[in-house]
Amino acid sequence: MTVATYFNLNQQLVDLKTTYQNISTTNCELFFQLQVSKSIKILSYLLQFVRNKRNIFSCNITTNILIYIFSFLSKENMISNFTICKNWNSILINFSKNKQFSKLAINRPFVKYLLSNEVNCIIKSNDKYVYIPSYSGIKYYNNCLESINTINVRSSLFATNNKFLCYYEEKSIKLYSFYEEKTVRAWNSSNSVIGLAICEKYFYFADSKNFLNICDFDGHILKKWKLKTENMSGKINIGVNKNEIFLIDSKPCIQVFSFDGILLREIKCYNNYLKQLYVPEDIAISNKTIYVTTKSNKQILVFNCNGDFISQISCNNPTNNITCFKEYLLVSNKSDGFVSVYDLSNKSRVPWMKN
Repeated sequence: MTVATYFNLNQQLVDLKTTYQNISTTNCELFFQLQVSKSIKILSYLLQFVRNKRNIFSCNITTNILIYIFSFLSKENMISNFTICKNWNSILINFSKNKQFSKLAINRPFVKYLLSNEVNCIIKSNDKYVYIPSYSGIKYYNNCLESINTINVRSSLFATNNKFLCYYEEKSIKLYSFYEEKTVRAWNSSNSVIGLAICEKYFYFADSKNFLNICDFDGHILKKWKLKTENMSGKINIGVNKNEIFLIDSKPCIQVFSFDGILLREIKCYNNYLKQLYVPEDIAISNKTIYVTTKSNKQILVFNCNGDFISQISCNNPTNNITCFKEYLLVSNKSDGFVSVYDLSNKSRVPWMKN
C-alpha cells in the first residue's frame, strides 16, 4: 500500500500528474500560467498535509508507511516534532533500528561568534541579557546579541537571575545588584567554591569538600549535604529547574536531587540511536528541555527533564559551557576565546556582527 492510497491522496497525485503534462505540452501562455498555479496549489496542500504531524502520527502506523512518510522529511524536521505529537517519541523508538534513523545528529543555524577573551569561559543569562566574562569585566548582551555594557566584576565563576549576579571572588561569595549597580552582599567561604547557581529565591554552591549548599539571599544556609563524588575535574556544574537540582561532576551522567538532597534520578548522557555514551560538561535548562555539552566533543545532547533523549546537535567546535537565551543557544568553545551562538528557532534573524 502506498502512502497516497493510505491517506486518500491519489486524486491529488492524478491532478498533479495532469498539470505537469499540461505544463510540458501546452503552447498557450495563459494556460501554462494557470497550470503552474494549480500545481503549486496541489503541492502546497501536500506539503501542509505532511507537516501536520498531529494528523499523520495520531495513531500507530505500519513500518512501511512510516518510512515513506519520513522520506518526505529532513532529519531536522524529524527531530523538531517530538513536542508536536505525543506518540512521535514512542513510534520513532520502535523503529530506531531501521537504517533511516541510524544518525540523528542535527545542525542548528549558526548565527555568530561573540568574543570573550577567556578560553572555556562561563556563560550565563537571565530574561533580559547574556553575560560573558572579558578582561575588562563581565559584558552583557541584549536580545540582538549586541554588547550593551560591562559590569566591573572580574570573576570566572558566576551565576545570574533577574535581580542579582552571584559570583565568587577572593574566597568570598558576593551578590551584585543589577538595580543598584553594585555589590550589595558578601560572605566568606572557608572552602573553595567550585560550582555556583542561582534561582529567584536561592543561590547554590558546591565547595571543594564536595558539599552542596543552598542559601537564601541573606546568606543563611537552608540545606547542606555531602555529594558522593570523586571530583577530579575541580568543578561542579549546577542547573536548577523548579525544585530540582541538576549536578554534573566527573561521572558520565547527570545527578538530579530534590531540594532536601534526595537523589531522584540519574540521566545518562547516552544517544539511543548512535549507541554512544558521553561524559557531560555543562548544562542549560529552558522550556522543560535540557541541553548538555559533552567533554572532548562537538555535540550537544538534548533531553526532556525526565531524562528521555530527544536529539543531538552538531556544533562547529568542541563545546564547553552553555546557556539558553530567548531562541538562542550560546556555547563557549573549548580551544579559543569565542562563544558560538546557534539559533534554536530555525530563523537566523541576527546578522553577522564583529566584536
